[in-house]
Amino acid sequence: MKKFFLSLIIFCTALGFSAQTFTEWQDPRVFEINKLYPRANIPDNNWNSNFINYLDWGLSPMWKFHYAPNADERPTDFFRTDYDDSDWGTISVPGNWELNGYGVPVYVNTTNDFDNSQLPKVPVKGNAVGSYRRWIYIDDDYDEPLQVIINVGGVKSCFYLWVNGEFVGYSEDAKTNSEFDITPFVKFGERNLIALQVFKWSDGSYFECQDFWRLSGIERDITLYAQPRTHILDYKIVADMDPHNKTGILDVEVTVENLRSFPKLDTLKHNNISKNAELEILPIDNLYDVSIFLNGKYLTCSENIYFYERERKTVNFHITIPDVHSWTAEKPFLYGLTISLGKGDGINKNRVVVESDSIPIGFRNIRIENGQLLVNGVPVTIRGVNRHEHDPQTGHVADNRIKED
Repeated sequence: MKKFFLSLIIFCTALGFSAQTFTEWQDPRVFEINKLYPRANIPDNNWNSNFINYLDWGLSPMWKFHYAPNADERPTDFFRTDYDDSDWGTISVPGNWELNGYGVPVYVNTTNDFDNSQLPKVPVKGNAVGSYRRWIYIDDDYDEPLQVIINVGGVKSCFYLWVNGEFVGYSEDAKTNSEFDITPFVKFGERNLIALQVFKWSDGSYFECQDFWRLSGIERDITLYAQPRTHILDYKIVADMDPHNKTGILDVEVTVENLRSFPKLDTLKHNNISKNAELEILPIDNLYDVSIFLNGKYLTCSENIYFYERERKTVNFHITIPDVHSWTAEKPFLYGLTISLGKGDGINKNRVVVESDSIPIGFRNIRIENGQLLVNGVPVTIRGVNRHEHDPQTGHVADNRIKED
């Protein structure tokens, strides 16, 4: 279900990075290491995903925390499993440092809150660094091996990640989630150490300069989850409609990823066919399909998908649905679209659901005619609000009230 490149994961762990020589936060050529490729299918997008094991939803609220006011004063070995953090404080995650007693909130308009003369580098002095540690137990009560993913929802301005003392990856871009495959680093049935180091400024700060309050830290949830090693990696859904006759036009693209190794096709001599004839035997274990449901009603199913090695395969659906309810801002009617990944031979009634994800969708037709924006054939005017995800109490940590507003 999640998009990732195994080769990238192996690449950076093999380099043997040392914490004392990490300079990516000053290098505009590097904005990520080992991060999984972005995609639509993340746990937050699903109404229901019973086949995802949420090992810790939010990894919150409290983490052990160390604050260094200058980058050259940050601890460089804090990620070790034997590191003594007994004199550290704690901080809520998500949470901005400046609203939790560490540093001072700064407001500037069109300039950065630091000296720009070193472009593209950022200063060391005044560049605060927050170091986070948390232990979490990961169960080993699973029927088959799983892929373990950590999803970091948003960090200002950049961060490094370690698991059980091993370097995992690096990420910039404060307002997008970052995911890492930490399967090679975790220990099932044991306590595991998650450690992050966050920098207030990085070379990415030049791209994120806006007229708002400058705050730092982990601003969105961190989620740890496990999933089957053959899963829905990504999907693209376009729910259009004909505004004249209310026919829904649904285009769905689903990418399935397999991380398991299957045996090659068995080739057997079959004496009942001919003396030298060969018959290919297809193992049911590597046979999959994708089914589409709308509000629980079956719509269609893909042809069989066979996996023989670590690979990805994509299936496409084009479906028309008569007399759908349209979506508008005034009446945002939503359907539940379910993408079901099945395993086994559906014809012989032995199909097993591997993963089933439900996504809210609305049918609407958006186009521009003669310079006028039309939604479902009706002219509309958009009135927007620039809120910058800011709350007077929680800063850049958006709660449900802000999202509803």
